[in-house]
Amino acid sequence: CQDRVQIAVRNDPGRLYLPVESVAQALATLVKNGIDASSADSPVKLEISSTDDFVAFDISDSGSGMDNATLR
Repeated sequence: CQDRVQIAVRNDPGRLYLPVESVAQALATLVKNGIDASSADSPVKLEISSTDDFVAFDISDSGSGMDNATLR
């Protein structure tokens, strides 16, 4: 599974003061969901970017998304 995850860092955020375990668990869950939702040959992308005030973690996959019943 790890070979399917592509990580890109844009605008290196430098040192972050975050609850590491919580952020790591959240990112791991979102990446796993992306892996589970997409085909075996499709990558899951994690992009980390920052501005002066914010850090963004963007996760994308090629899965079909959630159906309407799940979204409710």
